[in-house]
Amino acid sequence: MSEPNNIRELAVSCTRPLRFGLLVTGLVVFGFGGWSAFASLRTAVVASGTLSAEGETRSVQHADGGIVSAIPVRDGDHVHRGDIVMQLDPTQIRSQLAIVENQLYEALARKARLEAERDGEAEIQRPRLLAEMLASDRADIVPDGMEETGRQAADRVFLGQQRLMKAQLSKVEAEVNQLETAIGQSREQITGIEGEKASEERQRDLIVKELDSIRELFKQQLVTLSRVLALERQQASLEGDIAGNVSDIAALKQSISEQQLQILQTRLEWQEQVLSDLRDAESDVQDLTARRIAALDQLSRVDIRAPVSGTVTNLAVHTIGGVIEAAEVVMGIVPDDEPLIVDAKVDTSAVDQLWPGLPARVRLSAFDRRTTPEIDGSVITVSADRLVDERTNGAYYAVKVRLDQDEIADLGEKLVPGMPAEVFLVTGSRTPMSYLTKPLTDQFARAMRDD
Repeated sequence: MSEPNNIRELAVSCTRPLRFGLLVTGLVVFGFGGWSAFASLRTAVVASGTLSAEGETRSVQHADGGIVSAIPVRDGDHVHRGDIVMQLDPTQIRSQLAIVENQLYEALARKARLEAERDGEAEIQRPRLLAEMLASDRADIVPDGMEETGRQAADRVFLGQQRLMKAQLSKVEAEVNQLETAIGQSREQITGIEGEKASEERQRDLIVKELDSIRELFKQQLVTLSRVLALERQQASLEGDIAGNVSDIAALKQSISEQQLQILQTRLEWQEQVLSDLRDAESDVQDLTARRIAALDQLSRVDIRAPVSGTVTNLAVHTIGGVIEAAEVVMGIVPDDEPLIVDAKVDTSAVDQLWPGLPARVRLSAFDRRTTPEIDGSVITVSADRLVDERTNGAYYAVKVRLDQDEIADLGEKLVPGMPAEVFLVTGSRTPMSYLTKPLTDQFARAMRDD
């Protein structure tokens, strides 16, 4: 009797814990099943991204390129509009400018000299452009190796043109004076010949009177015929001399007319040459002035300045003495007061779950905190087609997420473009049971489609 009673007591003592265990197990199973069937969990697509400015980053470029001489900024530096962010070596441009300005001094001086010659002025007048050029004087190296300022160069070339003008005028005046001297000599010869002609005419008139008397006497046979013939020969000789003098006077007058015409032609040819040279000089001045303006513009741009106030990013040049190409982007500047967004890359398999306005949660993993800060956001755009990462050759869709600006302000940390971020794109909610049964339902769906 005692042994069966012991067995019964043992069975009773074991049943109570077993019942309690089964009860607990049932509660857990039914509780978990109810929770997994009715609880709602948020689903999300996870993507990596970086912070960037919502507005376009301003590219900093140089139209001509050159040799880098200074880089006063680094990535992340804040700059104001007009600040120098990079400097190029101005040596070559200054050399070109010096050459052009020296040529322009020569052209201006030549033009001023020709204008003075055209207008009959004795002194060269310096143009206004020269004064404007000399207002910003410079040091230059002249061919003989001596240092010379712009003012000294201008004084030298204008003095040379003044001397050249005097030499040109002296040459022309010498030619004119030579012709005028010849004209004076011809006029003196005419005066002498006219006096001789007048004397011969008086002798002829006397011989004519004497011949009339002699002829009356010859009729009365008071003189011989030889006397009459001698006077007639003398008259004829005087008539020939007078005619010769008339011819000589006419020839001298013709020579004077030719010499006067030659004087006019000498002056006219000189003026025509002056006007022709003046047109060439004016063309040279215009061409060199345009080249000087271009050189000054290049020189003014050796200091590359910030187009807007903002933060330097993507600095592409780090070497002093390095060369940048024309129109090369040397850095970007993220403008101030531009809202920050996240540029994320989402796997192509999740694109059907994305649309503009989709809520997002952004984790800022760049901050060194015990808890990673998170900021709410929403999807702005989803790229229309997939893109390919040039580095990894992986396909992705580009998604832009706008951040809540109030939460950024409450964060108390400075966010800058380029910071890494982890993006959770909230696509909806599912029960835990759906997660557990998804492999089975997917397999069942595929099995139902098998032939």
